[in-house]
Amino acid sequence: MHTERATPASGGGRRLCAGLALLAWATWVHGQQLPAQLTLSIPGDPRTTMAIAWTTPRAAPGILSYWREGEPARQSSATSQPLVHSGTRHTVVLRDLAPGSTYHYRIDASEAIFRTAPADASAAVTFVAMGDSRQDVGETDLERWAQVAGAAAQESFDVTLFSGDMVLAGFVPRWWDMWFAAGAPLLAKAPFMAAMGNHEMASPAFQRRMPTPGDATWYSFDYGPVHVSVVNTDPSLPVTISPGQFPAPLGPGSAQYSWLEADLSAVPGHMWKVVMLHRLPYSAAEHGDQQDVQALVPLFDSHHVDMVVSGHDHGYQRFLPMAAGAVVPAGTWGTTYVVAAGAGAPLYDVNSADPRLASAAKAFNYVLIHADSTCMTIEAKDAMTGQILDQAVVGVAPQPRPNDLPACATTGG
Repeated sequence: MHTERATPASGGGRRLCAGLALLAWATWVHGQQLPAQLTLSIPGDPRTTMAIAWTTPRAAPGILSYWREGEPARQSSATSQPLVHSGTRHTVVLRDLAPGSTYHYRIDASEAIFRTAPADASAAVTFVAMGDSRQDVGETDLERWAQVAGAAAQESFDVTLFSGDMVLAGFVPRWWDMWFAAGAPLLAKAPFMAAMGNHEMASPAFQRRMPTPGDATWYSFDYGPVHVSVVNTDPSLPVTISPGQFPAPLGPGSAQYSWLEADLSAVPGHMWKVVMLHRLPYSAAEHGDQQDVQALVPLFDSHHVDMVVSGHDHGYQRFLPMAAGAVVPAGTWGTTYVVAAGAGAPLYDVNSADPRLASAAKAFNYVLIHADSTCMTIEAKDAMTGQILDQAVVGVAPQPRPNDLPACATTGG
């Protein structure tokens, strides 16, 4: 498990460092200079592959050296593409790595490390989930996102799951530059796997900056005992503007529905199933239930998806286990729906009287998801205070997985 800890700077220090990062095309983490917009991601089997991306101000060959302790360094050349008004983005995909190993890598004069997933697919793993870091209309910085990212980076985890809405408008290059600078401690620590949100506005800027398996906006990957399916609820500009008038094509017969059905069907029965998307099937906050996204619920039910993680309604919500659109009786199987949408965007009020809710908070937050071969739990934290907002058992293996069994501790796998 990745265990480095990053200490958030003071507000003024963060703003200064972010400004310097943009001007000097470098990022400072722990007093260490790293390449600008450094991002790790999972391109294939996380035990043997890793993708590393970074940005330079000019077109130039991207070369990365990497090695394990006691082994000679190897070099890999990047695939590079220009960004509009934002330099050149370089991506290296490393393959044939050793499972459960720490690698050092060097880009120009900067050096950092990453760790591959454990060889044992049943080993305990931890994800940190969050979404909605964008600034509000009229705001000129991403200070709250810097605070949330800095707090989350202090945790011990293996993968970040980000449910979209990074910036206010995905077609504005400067806002992406600000976003990367503010989130540097988190982005450089562990693989960062993202979904597209409505504020990305279906812009190709998302795919150029966020490496995903196959450069797709919907995809899946395994990590330890967990299978994660990432859905794009905002695949076109009209959907991002008015999903009520232009609903996303997510129902039976659509490309994503067919893909997700095949994807979930192929997951071995011993693995946990997590789906991440931006807009949410159920919500007790500003935007409410998203009817077009509810078209996916029959798949969640029939394939026993354990947890759906979403964003969009800024704050934190956890629903009681649900199936077929209703809360299930205690002790029976149901999908847990979690809204982890507090990464910096302005917070919304939540209707805490909604009978479907198990827990809710109007707070900037992130959620730790702990999983091993027998248990999956979540722990939601207030990113500004460190206070634990919620703890819950998602499931206990083997199938069927009843919810909220006391035998499974809520403090992690």
